[in-house]
Amino acid sequence: MEGLVKDSKKRFTEIDCLRGIAIILVVIGHSFFDKTDFLPQSVIFNAIYNFHMPLFFAISGFCFINYAGAGVLNFFKKKLIRILVPYLFLAFFSLFGKYMLPNIAKNSYSLESWWNILLGVPPMGPRWFLWSLFAVMLIYSVAFFKNKKINYFIVLPVSLALLLFYPLTGGALEGVLKVCRYQFYFLIGLFLRERYKGIKEFVSGIKDIYKIIVSFISISIIILIALFNPFLKLNSVATIVLSTVFGVVGFYILSCYISKTKAAKIFTVLSEYSMDIYILSYFVVLVFEIIYKKVDTDVAYIYWTMVIACVICGLVIPYFVSKYIVRKIPIVRTLVLGYLPVK
Repeated sequence: MEGLVKDSKKRFTEIDCLRGIAIILVVIGHSFFDKTDFLPQSVIFNAIYNFHMPLFFAISGFCFINYAGAGVLNFFKKKLIRILVPYLFLAFFSLFGKYMLPNIAKNSYSLESWWNILLGVPPMGPRWFLWSLFAVMLIYSVAFFKNKKINYFIVLPVSLALLLFYPLTGGALEGVLKVCRYQFYFLIGLFLRERYKGIKEFVSGIKDIYKIIVSFISISIIILIALFNPFLKLNSVATIVLSTVFGVVGFYILSCYISKTKAAKIFTVLSEYSMDIYILSYFVVLVFEIIYKKVDTDVAYIYWTMVIACVICGLVIPYFVSKYIVRKIPIVRTLVLGYLPVK
């Protein structure tokens, strides 16, 4: 969720658009409240959650190669500030908030459980991504900078084994095992980045009308998987992996189409502010959830009006707050977004 996706010569606008789409999906997923009896809500929710976080890890793996020349220690220092500082600050800030304002807290989190934060289980549940991404990057930084073949011949098979093993744990050691669950997708992103020139040339040769058709079919398959759940009796990994494959293909090809339109500017801005939106939208959603508890949400149109308003505000408010406040104040910029003050 960091910055714009570049190589030494140009920016990959289509990857920026893909990350912009991904952060929209994240906000939509977080904006659904506790209602599960509205069929469209449950299908959309399941469809998004079946693939949107694997997609983000794949994008992160794709961007990981940009740091190849940094060296392990320099890379560690940068990521310590960029990812772990915001994670720890927000985790302990929310822990304090839940303790001081238990009546409006979405869920309880005892002070005695603070050490779980260090294992990737923060009070602000959705922020687990930061801890897991940091851990995954550390795993691959050593192998990637020393010998990339280690990733493909040792780490990849182990990652796949852990991915298959994860559902059998019943949620034990949740934070640690999420690393096991998502590192596979991170490595897939890294693998695709090293072969991206050929991939981009192939997709660029597809006519726009066929890009739209392939995207539509891929996204439709994701929705059908969420609706019928054909792998319910099998390992749930099958649902996630297949949804992720179709999600990456469908939305990437859609992003390639968008990158050539005027809409690309909007998605590029969302990509640039994806980290900001991911972090700050939590507080927007929290406000809407407090309101949600006080209104008659058994009425479908009221519920959907709130969800749509939450999605719009969850994208727009964090953007303006970050652009005009958070990024302007050095200490806040560092603690919330992991940026060092500009000298």
